[in-house]
Amino acid sequence: MTNILLITHGNLASALVQTSELIVGSSSNIYTHSLDLGDDPEEFASKVEKSIEELSNEGNLIIFTDLFGGTPSNTVMSKLFRLNFPENIASFTGVNLPLLLETIPMCENESGFNDLVNHLDSILALTIRNIRP
Repeated sequence: MTNILLITHGNLASALVQTSELIVGSSSNIYTHSLDLGDDPEEFASKVEKSIEELSNEGNLIIFTDLFGGTPSNTVMSKLFRLNFPENIASFTGVNLPLLLETIPMCENESGFNDLVNHLDSILALTIRNIRP
């Protein structure tokens, strides 16, 4: 099973998980970290980096962050750079509910990790739509 780690500002990560549970049920392989107002960025980075190490040691890991260039995303990029971007970790920024809903069942199945990452790459633009005619 591939683990999923959501790292966001505020309570977005936990809200995405709670909402996904309404639609696809609960999953035991989803973990979250939130950067809240007043949090120490160094303590936050330490917790995130520890989770990345622990979860990637268990197997494959998909990481989602909310905002490219924000502290959660920069923390992940920095850690992955120091790890030489391991092949068992993929990271995406700009997480949204459709992307998470697409990912959860694929991570619970034993499909190939590269196939999963390639599939997510191929649907990124489809997870947000302009509904204007």
